[in-house]
Amino acid sequence: MLSQAGPRPAQRPARGRGPRPCCTIPGNPVIRKSPILLLLVAALPGFARAPAAAGAEAPAVARPILAGETASAEGGVVFFLRTGRGGGVAAVGAAHSLPLERVVKAGGIALDLPRSGRPVAMARGFLAPPGRPYGSAGASFADDFHVYALAAPPDGVRALELASGPVRPGASVLLLGIPAAGPADELALPGIVAGVTALRLEVDLDERRDLSGWGGAPVVSAESGRVVGILQAVRTRSGGLTLVAGPVDRLAAALRAPLERGAGRPFAAFADLAAVRRPPETLREEGPLLRQAPEAPGVRVRIEYPPDGASVADAGCGAFVAGTASPADLRRFDVVFAIDTSHSTFAGTGADINGNGIVGAPAGGPVGGLLNVDHTDPGDTVLAAEVAAARVLLADLDPRSTRAGVVTFSGQDQNAMVGLWDGLARAFGDNHQHARTLKPLTADYAQIESALDEVLSLTPVGQTHIAAGLDQAISELLGLRGALSRKDPRSEKVVFLFTDGRPTLPYPGRESANVRVVLDAADRAARASIHVHSFAIGPDALEGPITTVEMAARTGGYFTPIRRPADLADAVQAVDFPKLRDLFLGNETTKSTAEPFRVDGSGAWAGFVPVGPGQNRIRVRARADDGTETVRELSLHHDAGAAEAPIPKELAPRRNLLLEDCLRDLRGRRAEAERLRNEQLRKRLRLEIERERTRARERAAEQRRELELEVEER
Repeated sequence: MLSQAGPRPAQRPARGRGPRPCCTIPGNPVIRKSPILLLLVAALPGFARAPAAAGAEAPAVARPILAGETASAEGGVVFFLRTGRGGGVAAVGAAHSLPLERVVKAGGIALDLPRSGRPVAMARGFLAPPGRPYGSAGASFADDFHVYALAAPPDGVRALELASGPVRPGASVLLLGIPAAGPADELALPGIVAGVTALRLEVDLDERRDLSGWGGAPVVSAESGRVVGILQAVRTRSGGLTLVAGPVDRLAAALRAPLERGAGRPFAAFADLAAVRRPPETLREEGPLLRQAPEAPGVRVRIEYPPDGASVADAGCGAFVAGTASPADLRRFDVVFAIDTSHSTFAGTGADINGNGIVGAPAGGPVGGLLNVDHTDPGDTVLAAEVAAARVLLADLDPRSTRAGVVTFSGQDQNAMVGLWDGLARAFGDNHQHARTLKPLTADYAQIESALDEVLSLTPVGQTHIAAGLDQAISELLGLRGALSRKDPRSEKVVFLFTDGRPTLPYPGRESANVRVVLDAADRAARASIHVHSFAIGPDALEGPITTVEMAARTGGYFTPIRRPADLADAVQAVDFPKLRDLFLGNETTKSTAEPFRVDGSGAWAGFVPVGPGQNRIRVRARADDGTETVRELSLHHDAGAAEAPIPKELAPRRNLLLEDCLRDLRGRRAEAERLRNEQLRKRLRLEIERERTRARERAAEQRRELELEVEER
């Protein structure tokens, strides 16, 4: 019978993503031992009498076989699931794999383990109303499931549980299915969640396999072993596969109200429904196997909101339209903000950074600033400017494809022994004692905002240990020993490093040695394909810019000189974080363009589109770096009394940002004269940045000669 010990994590977690249980001691499915300890236990009296397979984990998947038919992959895969009602277990499969009319006609389904040829359960009814194949009119991937009521508890299998919370992009998962060959009844393929919406999950596998007959297979969290999706379709891509799965929210809702109070309803009771619901023609032609989707174009464009054909009411800002655009291979990013918290960042910027109407300065003048005794407005310091710039960058990221983290760095030189210790630490490759990870990589940007609040509350202290900050960021991006983050092997990795000074540690008073340590760290980042965008803030940083210039040059990042710290938040917007070459959103009917319109670095876009009376044809056009272009359109009907379609919660932050832009327009804050004035200011700022960049590079060249550094010319 089914073990009552509860679900266990799948037997093959993703490679390189944490330890996996090796073996299970027979008789105790909870205690897991190492192979060496298992050999020791095997030597105990009586152990050899246990069956050879006692330590193997039972499969969670099986092949459904309709009564009167022989075993076939056409029925897809079913998995066993705890229903939460008195320890009951059901079987779940894809609705498109076994069309309702065939199930009703057969009257019964046997669930077999095809590799070992053993039946484990029988189903003669549905535990929940049958779902609909995703190709049916009005259906989605989230609707494509059947829940089968079992005649008796299954024998020799394990039951899974549904995940209770949402899965996030970047999460490690396993796809459980039935291997085409070999003695095993279950095969686990590791993958990474690439995208999440309310109606679909996308999972990237780093290898290509024939997944015919895997429709309905469970996608489980590699961390918890709980089911997060049901496999529906697959698309080939460069270097692997992209899986499309239905989320489990609707499945969970169906299980909360089972038919006949948990007893299930016979298949025959759904004969009338089966006569109405015939398989979609596209699925019938291709067969009820896992559908093979076509190759994606050079650039992928999706319109996530509103649905095609929706009605929209009068709105001062226009109709809200949002979606994503990305190269055919969905790009994921990991971003670390490395923020200088040394003593000098206590200095005032001479500007109202926090917008409270007060321009702060150190209390007591220069002496007060030297002692860090107080500040008339801590929200106007260089540190506050760094945090404000990080917030600007964070607002342009998309949590569905980008994780972010926060690192701070400074350093102490209390006595000669500390300097000696720094030297010894560096000799053993440890620069981390002067840097902290305030928040590891996460897609929960509320946590990042909280970490930035914490940075803002810090009292700047110590000297400038740039190498420690860069190495700490590298450690988090690569998931090295001691890091708090888990590495995503397929993400593009970026560091935004802010500093207002030159490196003064780990070797106090030895500028040449300190520069070399930073350049060594930059070389480590380059070898790991990590791009470093560096910001040299203020006169001191620009007087000796060799480290910020070189760390960007060596890693393929951008060096940005900021003469006035107050300009930092505006300047970060000029950094060319990877974007599509061109993206357009407009109304072809009224010949108008979306305004305001935002596109972030991961390709998530949103805008307000003006609409006219009657039907409006909305067009999105994206062009990739290789020149390929993709166009998507939807039709919107303008109806003054229409109710707005519910906006998915993940799109709400983008809409709120656009509303703020729109309100500024409506209030005259972005009138034409003001826009022209701002554009002129931005042009002057860009010219000044370019002049500073040229001066900094010239000064860096002088430093090379002064410090006798052999730096490769670029």
